[in-house]
This record gives sequence, structure tokens and C-alpha cells, in this order.
Amino acid sequence: MSTHTFIATAQRELIPIVAAELRELGVKSVRETRQGAYFEGTLEEAYRACLWLRVANRIWMPLVEADAQDADALYAALRLVTWLDHIAEDGTLAVNCHLHRSDLNHSHFASLKAKDAIVDQLREATGLRPSIDTEYPDLRVRIDIDRNRAQIGIDLSGSGLHRRGYRKEGFIAPLRETLAASILLRAKWPEIAKNGGSFYDPMCGSGTLLVEAALIAADIAPGLKRTHFGFVKWR
Repeated sequence: MSTHTFIATAQRELIPIVAAELRELGVKSVRETRQGAYFEGTLEEAYRACLWLRVANRIWMPLVEADAQDADALYAALRLVTWLDHIAEDGTLAVNCHLHRSDLNHSHFASLKAKDAIVDQLREATGLRPSIDTEYPDLRVRIDIDRNRAQIGIDLSGSGLHRRGYRKEGFIAPLRETLAASILLRAKWPEIAKNGGSFYDPMCGSGTLLVEAALIAADIAPGLKRTHFGFVKWR
């Protein structure tokens, strides 16, 4: 079974927790970087990570790396990928671009340029073009540009993994689910729960800590109630 490189993103301070989660899932090759936790594995392991990681923001798979010192170079870099392998010509598409210490300094403009490159390639090949869906696209493309060097890949998670699927609406000053999970893991709640300990939150607000604590104690995957992942319609 072939292996690929994946990146699990998180706030910098939480990357060690994500790396530990990956190792607990049985992933053998994990390394921590500023970008996130890199890991080598099969697609099955990446899908399992999407379902089970409690602290990661997203899971994505880089496809190519190229120079992107300006908009034209970024456009050319996107053309290095055969996008018909990943999305149908009449499918739906979203592009997210993240910039760090680069000459390109407007993420929305960079995303539009990248989208143009993908659409142009598909239209030239088939006469059709994908439409844009920023919420639940068939393919979500992620681009990270650091010091004019771009990594281009597929976002396997789709929307952020903090969207567990159990909350119907937001709440005033909410605690993000991934952050709540990181607090619980730092506090060694899994060990306390296994030993029969109790959990009490007298200022629970919308109950995020309580729900995340219950999911951990019951060994329920945090993504079990999600209705969509980015890999579902990926070719």
C-alpha cells in the first residue's frame, strides 16, 4: 500500500499534542515543524486522523512544491498538478492560501490567482469549468507560501476539525472544541477518566469542556457526528 506525506495543522503551542495523538493512532513517522505535525502514512491512516484527532485544525496532503515569488509564478506552480485527477470538470472547488514572509502578501488575491490556474487548466482540457463552493466543495485546495516557496495540496478535512457536528448553533464567547480537547489532554483527563475520576465544570457556558471530556472518557471519535470531510468527493 503506497504512503504519502500529510500535515496536521494546529496552533504552534499545540503541535506537540497533535504529534502525540498521531503516535497513539499508530502512525510511525511523525515530526514537528512550525507548519504542523508532518507524518508519513497511507490514505487510510490520514482518514483515521481526520476522524480521531482531537486537537488538530486540519489534515492536508501536499502534492507539489515550487517557487511562487509573484502571481505569475504561483499560477505556473498550480499548473504543475493535473487537476482532472482530483476533481471532475463540472465539480465544485475552493482554494485557501496561507502566506508567511513572502512577496505575495494578500491571501485573497493569491487564492483567486490559484483558482484561475485550476479553472483554466480544466477548461482547456474539457471545455467545462468547476464552480466555487466555499462551504462544502468537492475539492478544497490548500496553498502554503513561506518565503516565496509554495506547497500546494489537498485539504482532506474540508472544514476545520473543531466542527465536531454535535453543536447546532454557536454561543457567546465560545471555547473552540480543539482547544478544549488540548486542555483536557494536558490535564491528563484520559488517565483520570480511566481510573474512575469525575469531571466537574462549574462555569460550563455552552458545555464544550464537558462534551469533549465525555467523548474522551467514552472513547468516541470527535469527528463521528460530522456529515462531511474534504476527502469524501475527492477523486
